[in-house]
Amino acid sequence: MEDDAWLKDIVSEDAWVAYKNGIPSVRELSSLKENDEGICLDVEVKKVKNRMGFRDGEFRKYIISDGKESLELIAFNKQMEKLSNIRVGDRLRIWNCSYREGVVRLSSLSRVEIVERAKLVRVEDVVEGKLINVIGKLKHANGREFLNGGDREIAIEGRTGAEDGSVVALFGVQLMDGKIRIDDGTQVFAKRS
Repeated sequence: MEDDAWLKDIVSEDAWVAYKNGIPSVRELSSLKENDEGICLDVEVKKVKNRMGFRDGEFRKYIISDGKESLELIAFNKQMEKLSNIRVGDRLRIWNCSYREGVVRLSSLSRVEIVERAKLVRVEDVVEGKLINVIGKLKHANGREFLNGGDREIAIEGRTGAEDGSVVALFGVQLMDGKIRIDDGTQVFAKRS
């Protein structure tokens, strides 16, 4: 369009540059409508759920948030590879996804870019009630697991499956009632020391 200069005054600089370059502008999750295609999102991964099987293969669900709203992101079969190295807390730019039946979906045309990697918190800096990623040394005692760091030790509710003395990174956990809770949305990475 020749006479589109007036648009520059009513949209953000990013949206204007994206429009001029033919790049789709980033959408807010609350603005998505049924059967929207070619969507571009800027989101943070809040939870990674277990793989699940269905008649035509398998899929995995993720909870994503743009800071205001949260939605499920679903990836089927080969599309899961695009999210294989994603951690809870990563910030993603997702290109060319769709929105159907209340869920964001990846397709073969979708592209996923990690904009910012998840941050890790040390055991001594863990705060009650906040969803975090934490790193520490694992200790087995009396049939339970504990995470050590500095001069602090926190009991783990649930099992990491890692060996005693391993350095463990837990993605997507919360400190509740003085314990770190692990559930099926927790990602566990362990390295034997």
